[in-house]
Amino acid sequence: MTKMTMSEIQKEISGFSGTEQYHKCSIVPNYVCTDGVAHLAEFAKCYWLLDAIASYQRTESMQFWKLTIKDKKAELIMQEDSGLPILVKQKFTYTDLPDGEINIWIGIQRTSSRDEDNTNLYVMMLPSEY
Repeated sequence: MTKMTMSEIQKEISGFSGTEQYHKCSIVPNYVCTDGVAHLAEFAKCYWLLDAIASYQRTESMQFWKLTIKDKKAELIMQEDSGLPILVKQKFTYTDLPDGEINIWIGIQRTSSRDEDNTNLYVMMLPSEY
């Protein structure tokens, strides 16, 4: 990864609002991401972050994930809302992402209105795309 700052990453993704399509973005089935998250993963070379989030396969209808990076180490947490208990916490002993924070939200979308076809789509999005 070329040397960049978190400000540059945040500036790069700041223009995303909504999405035109969903993208397959994880090895975990039923997880997709918006245009903004797909661009973030490509621009910052952090596809591993999307796989880490999806690997937990949480069922909360709204999930707020935050990756905090400091001195080439990172911590990923997930809450249902700010002020509520942390439900997931994972530490990474190395990352080449610059110091700062990345926030990704997940909303669950039903793919069928029929109860017997109870398949959910887990949509990863930037906060600006909600």
